[in-house]
Amino acid sequence: MRKYLQKKGFSPDCVERIVAELTAYGYLDDERLAKRRAHDRLREKGRGRRAIAGELLRMGIDPSVVRWAIASIDPEEEAEAAWGFARRKWPKLSGEPVDKLRALSVMLQRRGFPLSAVRRALQRLAAEQDLRACKV
Repeated sequence: MRKYLQKKGFSPDCVERIVAELTAYGYLDDERLAKRRAHDRLREKGRGRRAIAGELLRMGIDPSVVRWAIASIDPEEEAEAAWGFARRKWPKLSGEPVDKLRALSVMLQRRGFPLSAVRRALQRLAAEQDLRACKV
């Protein structure tokens, strides 16, 4: 917030007063913001821990707060998010099933999901689609 206000041309005294007032009202709570953003990105955007951590760090949130927020993500919830993303993307992909699985693997990894969540999502998708011949 300080950087933003400084960029907008506010004087240092004014910036400090605004930040102090926003903090007193509870509007500037990096821990709450980081945890909420992490869980929102997981559920709504289908992002994994690595992608979420990168986004939080780019927002200027302290690395220790980012680690704390990322640690609050349940691995089962993350695996479900990966599964949901894979299931939504499957019908939109073209090609042979093995190529579609490969493409989904890359997409999930780029979205920051750990390999364990990627593997579980693809195995579940292969079982649902009855893709017995495809190795996951």
